[in-house]
Amino acid sequence: MIIRGTRVRVETSGRRTGDTPPLVLLHGAGGDASLWAPQEERFREETRVLRVELPGHGGSGGVGETAVSAYAAWVEEAVRGAAGADRYVLAGHSMGGAVALQMAVNGSEGLGGVVLVATGARLAVAPVVFRLIREDFEGFLQTIDRAALGPDAAPAVREAVTAALRRCPPRVVHGDFTACDRFDVRDRLGDVRVPALVICGEEDRLAPPRLSESLADGIPGAGLLRVPGAGHLVMLERPAEVNEGMAAFLGEASVPGVP
Repeated sequence: MIIRGTRVRVETSGRRTGDTPPLVLLHGAGGDASLWAPQEERFREETRVLRVELPGHGGSGGVGETAVSAYAAWVEEAVRGAAGADRYVLAGHSMGGAVALQMAVNGSEGLGGVVLVATGARLAVAPVVFRLIREDFEGFLQTIDRAALGPDAAPAVREAVTAALRRCPPRVVHGDFTACDRFDVRDRLGDVRVPALVICGEEDRLAPPRLSESLADGIPGAGLLRVPGAGHLVMLERPAEVNEGMAAFLGEASVPGVP
């Protein structure tokens, strides 16, 4: 898909078999579509699934952005051209969750619900992270490897996360973390007017569970799913629990008249 002269990759699979709205999946900082593989596999049997790769990531062109609101504008255009429905549910991980939340507080057209995974309304980043990305990217990768996953994460999960980060240019990763650090919609959570499910790993050290608790408390009617033993990549570390929670949420989002 070409948007504003830039190729934006949207991996599309499945088809709608009932009333379940299309599911749009957004990766986090330095990530790509591969990090949502267990969810794509699970939900493509019952609805249309779209995995958007933000500019500068995966198979998309461009150089990335330094503001969550800028990424949100790209996603709105991508979904408008690819969802094939008037209403969709947006699930985002970490920075992708911030993008989904930005679209929710903005009241984006067609957005029928959000799943906010391992994210928060404010995503402060420690200065050392920026220094590592600029001066020692290998050291940054090692830090993420230690901090991002729970103690029981499978080796294959660690390899998938590291591989995705290695595919992303360091300048784009730096821009992503800049976007996270600038993001703050804590005073706008009451503006969310669509159903919301907040998911977090109880061992998450990058976006601690307190951020998810604050989200669920601040968004009217939001649900909260805490997953024991999982870290920041909860959807890869504990896909069965995450998929079960998302399936229940999508079932509710498909009911006409649900606020």
